[in-house]
Amino acid sequence: MSSAEVASRESAAAQQVMGRLKDSGGPVPKDVAKVSFQPHRYKVDVTLHVASVRTGATGTVLTFWLTSSGIDHAMAVANPEDFPSLVDTAGGMKYSVDSFSTGKDTPLVVGSEEPELASDGVYVMQAAYPPLPDSVTKVKISVGSATTSPDVPVTR
Repeated sequence: MSSAEVASRESAAAQQVMGRLKDSGGPVPKDVAKVSFQPHRYKVDVTLHVASVRTGATGTVLTFWLTSSGIDHAMAVANPEDFPSLVDTAGGMKYSVDSFSTGKDTPLVVGSEEPELASDGVYVMQAAYPPLPDSVTKVKISVGSATTSPDVPVTR
């Protein structure tokens, strides 16, 4: 099977899952934190809902979704600066989302591509980060105009 066929089937499968979630009204994951912000390029309110931060020897994964009544796109995989950063306030470190070069001008995020935001659905996204040290048990989220966030527990 060619890579185009695989991508097409994955896209079709994702659309079916999203359709079922919208039709059934769920399941909506439980959030452990919410961060209100305005994206760098837009002056509209967006809420980032954090489902989890999981870390291990090879990396960290932030699982989240976005809601907004004023915009349909708040993040783009071609703009890593749009994605949340994880902040270890105790250690004074900020971890940016992993990205890779495509040989063009813009790096791409290692994570989910955001669909259009819709008030009647939730699209759970993930983004990859470097592994967090064993001493890190909680992080804060830095995104857009947000100046602070609640502590988010880190699971291993």
